[in-house]
Amino acid sequence: MTSALYLNTEIGKLHRIDVHRWNYTGLWNTTIAPLLNYKSLNKTCQEHDIIHVQYDLGGYMPFFLPTLFLASKGTNAKIILTLHEEFDNVPLRPLIIAYHNLWYSIADLLIVHSPQQKNRLPTYLQKKTIIQPHGVIYREDANRNPKKSIILLPGFINPWKGHDIALYALAEVKKQIPDIKLLIIGKPHDKVFTERMHTLAQTLHIEKNITWEEGYVPEEKFFEYYQTSSIGILPYKRITMSGILCHILSWKLPTIFSDLPVFEWFTAHKAVYFRNGDSHNLAEKIIMLLKDKKRQEKMSIDFDNLAKQYSWKDTAQQTLKIYAELVEEKPSLKS
Repeated sequence: MTSALYLNTEIGKLHRIDVHRWNYTGLWNTTIAPLLNYKSLNKTCQEHDIIHVQYDLGGYMPFFLPTLFLASKGTNAKIILTLHEEFDNVPLRPLIIAYHNLWYSIADLLIVHSPQQKNRLPTYLQKKTIIQPHGVIYREDANRNPKKSIILLPGFINPWKGHDIALYALAEVKKQIPDIKLLIIGKPHDKVFTERMHTLAQTLHIEKNITWEEGYVPEEKFFEYYQTSSIGILPYKRITMSGILCHILSWKLPTIFSDLPVFEWFTAHKAVYFRNGDSHNLAEKIIMLLKDKKRQEKMSIDFDNLAKQYSWKDTAQQTLKIYAELVEEKPSLKS
């Protein structure tokens, strides 16, 4: 995943790091990959002090964790898992969670990206869990060049990202700002939901106020949208962590978030928040922020400072400290 690439690059500037490539795609290939790679996993565990996995079920599938721990048996390797999901939307959720908690309990250390994520773990796992904020690319040369009344909603299109809330809010905003534009950039993860959103836009008579970018968008153009949009909105209904959120901080885009605790914590209460699921409240906040240029400027400055605080360089330094303490078995890690 992209976050692992950024972290590995920065750690590599400070210390030797080896990457065990795991580039498997497709359900069958990903499922059997751990079984086919047992010997190479065992060799990796024999040759290294720390094995750090950026874990998500979709990228590794259920055989990976038992295979990894079996391969590490009899070696001195310490196993760290950075957890990236909470399994809220998977079938057989209680069984999936119980299965993962079993393997998490064997790991030497767990890393999560927010207090809320840690608090959702059982108490016995919290004792071996530390919070490390997700890294952010700090861009010293990020220049804002906003166009008039453009709202950016980036990210995959699916029901829990709140696109329906955004459309209802836009219909209200249009009554006061007729030329308002909503730019939706994201690949449809749920095609049925995406079609419903197009129909909803027509029903609300706001289709001419929306630009949809559902295909591939080159990175340069994608980042240009962050710089030219007036404000952003992330009306998510739930969240673990978000790469889009990190981009918003990187590009200093003044943004309105749903009042989910993770958003409020990661942005240090420096943004604007609306009541989760309340499209009328979102509309009010959009109108307010579009009119308040000073608030936008202050938010950009605050986001720039947060991006510096969460920079991948700093994250790499903190990660190396975690490695050193774990190898030295200092008890402070698990307090």
